[in-house]
Amino acid sequence: MADPDHKLLVTGASGIFGKFVLNELKHHAFEVLATDGVEEPESPFPIHLTNLLDLPAVRKLMPGVDTVIHLGNHANQKENEVTFNENAAMNMNVFQAAADHGVRKIIFASSVQVIGSDGGDVPVDRYPRFPSFPLDGDTPPFPTNTYAVSKRAGEILTEYFATCYDIQGIAIRFPGMNVLARLNFLPDWIPHAIPIRQGFAYLSYEDASRLVVAVIRAHLPGFRIYFPSSIGNRNGVLTSRLLKEFYSGIPCRRTITDAEGLVDISRIKRETDWKPKDVIRAK
Repeated sequence: MADPDHKLLVTGASGIFGKFVLNELKHHAFEVLATDGVEEPESPFPIHLTNLLDLPAVRKLMPGVDTVIHLGNHANQKENEVTFNENAAMNMNVFQAAADHGVRKIIFASSVQVIGSDGGDVPVDRYPRFPSFPLDGDTPPFPTNTYAVSKRAGEILTEYFATCYDIQGIAIRFPGMNVLARLNFLPDWIPHAIPIRQGFAYLSYEDASRLVVAVIRAHLPGFRIYFPSSIGNRNGVLTSRLLKEFYSGIPCRRTITDAEGLVDISRIKRETDWKPKDVIRAK
């Protein structure tokens, strides 16, 4: 039987991550309304077709919803103005409709690209602007493409609604993700620009979906940004090697061991009781 206090709205439900989230949610006692602009025949929940740019249509989704899991944004594969303008409009429509209908919690799928991304058509230095290690949800933003800028704007909008409408607002800066079965079969370590600017962080889709459920269940008043990552790094090399070869000029606030990665997830563990299960084997 579904939990009457936890009716969930999942946007972007037909996307790659959306499908993993829905598959995880089906194992829990939630009532789920899944929505997207395209159908997904293999979805464990019916997909309610909705254009998130259509505010009246978005409003019709909200009655009775307790928590919104907002995954529905364009990736950085469109023209700059389309990516930013439409993502901003979708975010505003979803958040305002949620606030107007008394939604208790908004979970916004942000991106590690907020702190480190390629520049699209604009050349960007390969090295990051991190003030210190380890990285966490407080790492200052440095978006360098319009997708990353749209995600940063979404974080600010989440904070606005959390502050002004007394909604629990959680923005999650998801790192590069892959399916568990492929994590240990990724190409050999290549130190190209994007992983360097993202602290070589990674997460399985399965662990990311379990984090969403943990955030749903936790009481998280106010606004916060989470930066989740699995243990180690996406290339399975020693953390000390990364620090020496790519981040020698960046100070560490504490000793970081090779058993760790460059991302501190202690706040996430403390507040949600989540920790990653899927780890890339050391090479």
